[in-house]
Amino acid sequence: KADMLVGFNLAFDLHYTIPSMWKDKLLWDCQTVQYYIERCSKSFPSLDYTLEYYGLPAKDDYLKRALEEGLDTLSCDQELLFKYMQQDVRLTAELFRRQFKEVKKLNLWKFIKHQMHVYKAKVMCESNGMHFEKEKCLAAAVQDQKELTDLSGTLGELLSARYPQVPVEYIDLGSNLFIGAVLHGNALTVQVREPVLKDGVPQVYKSGVQAGEVKTRLEKKEITLDALDRHGAYAVKDMLTATGLPRVDKEVLKEYTAAMLSGAATLIVTKLMLYRDIQKNLSTYLRSFPYLVHSDGKIHGQLNTCATATGRKSSSSPNLQNISNKGEME
Repeated sequence: KADMLVGFNLAFDLHYTIPSMWKDKLLWDCQTVQYYIERCSKSFPSLDYTLEYYGLPAKDDYLKRALEEGLDTLSCDQELLFKYMQQDVRLTAELFRRQFKEVKKLNLWKFIKHQMHVYKAKVMCESNGMHFEKEKCLAAAVQDQKELTDLSGTLGELLSARYPQVPVEYIDLGSNLFIGAVLHGNALTVQVREPVLKDGVPQVYKSGVQAGEVKTRLEKKEITLDALDRHGAYAVKDMLTATGLPRVDKEVLKEYTAAMLSGAATLIVTKLMLYRDIQKNLSTYLRSFPYLVHSDGKIHGQLNTCATATGRKSSSSPNLQNISNKGEME
């Protein structure tokens, strides 16, 4: 019968209730309110932090200790559990009273009331979830993996032909050091097998299963690569990471492509960009999202109301704000 429901990280509790119990009530989430009181400077303020902020004692978290010891709520000491719940209610109620005074003092009541309507919408969105075509996604993953494998083979052949001095095992499309050396024309350190020499003469095994074979050992060797395209390399020469290494991200590849004059280099960089796009689509979406689908056929992501320094709402588990509107995930 209450007009308002108060809690800390209230969404956690509301997800275990029937929406009809609270959809017409005003909500007050102490965590989100504290975030706005501090002008979004404290992301996800904890309960202990918020209690201390208002001069209240920290909660004796008996339940947390019991769960860490492997007990479930039915196995807990029921008298201690009841005392824990009483303390939780008393502290939350007092926290609300002090927060409410602070909100009125800061003239934030209308703003907080509006944000609590937003909070309610967030909880309902999380509960409703997003329908996801799992089988279609898995089929797209198979197709993308095939295309990625084909691209990897093609790029390997093109780069091996362009840089025959690089051992094939070092032609690694996932290595920023290798791609950086190719784009910018930098040195690449590799390990190669060199013959063991004595007075300039290669040594051979005199006995055993390797008898007659030349002895070798692994040695580090620095290979300086010519830039894939000197015009492209010049265009991105100042695009470095914070540690001074050449950047190889999408922005760099676009700048590089725009400045290139070599047709062969354009083919390699274009295919590399496509390779990375497919790889990201696979790892970020097609391979991970199917495992986030619940038994109702939906993904129930988390919308965060107190995560950013600007007050913007964010999304996690998974990030549903970052899905491309192109390709299979549209």
